[in-house]
Amino acid sequence: MQRRSNRLLKKSGVNSSVADVQLLNGVGTLHDGPEPRKKKARGTKRKTHEDKESRAETHRQVKKARGQEGSFDGLIEMPLDVLYEIFGLLNPIDVLHLARTTKALRGILMTRSAVFVWKLARSNIEGLPLCPDDLTEPQYANLLFTDNCHVSPS
Repeated sequence: MQRRSNRLLKKSGVNSSVADVQLLNGVGTLHDGPEPRKKKARGTKRKTHEDKESRAETHRQVKKARGQEGSFDGLIEMPLDVLYEIFGLLNPIDVLHLARTTKALRGILMTRSAVFVWKLARSNIEGLPLCPDDLTEPQYANLLFTDNCHVSPS
């Protein structure tokens, strides 16, 4: 027997004794109106096993490409003399940017033994004056090629 609700019967305007007889005979139901709408599922497209596999494969390919792109691991393991030759062919702003990328490259380029790299890089640009005595080569490159303010407020 279906569940009966007096509140619903009163709302529909049907006498409860008439509704009981109709339910027992199978003539009607308590809810003769339209059925309530069901909520839509969030994912309208059903995911198949093939979709999951193709997404996983794409994710692996993207992740693998990201891991190889922009890696300095092989660069830092190169011999220092080779690195110094490469860095000497760059402009001072490029050497400055390289020194700011990783701690390892900063350690290589900001030592006093790497001053000749900065001088070689400075010599790649014609017409630059010599570095003043009160500045280091990286400070001089920073002064020449960046937009930072170098005057302290007093």
